[in-house]
Amino acid sequence: HCLCLLVIFLVRRFTAREIKASLGEYNRALKNESNKMVVRIKQIIRHPEFQISNFKNDIAILKLDSPISFQTPHIQPACLPSSCNYKI
Repeated sequence: HCLCLLVIFLVRRFTAREIKASLGEYNRALKNESNKMVVRIKQIIRHPEFQISNFKNDIAILKLDSPISFQTPHIQPACLPSSCNYKI
């Protein structure tokens, strides 16, 4: 699966259809950055114990709608644990 990590605070008011992931973007001020790839989100998996009062467990996994290419040095995979308690 292609996944991204993000803080829940940024996505808590949105559904997966309302946001997109911008991968490989380095300078957000540039509109036509050549290494950027925009991907739709298939699913938002929020940490079940997130607490808005103190931002404890403020993390979410974004399941991407399509595969991505790691042909650019600006887009690289992150290592995640091989087992977890969450269904993906």
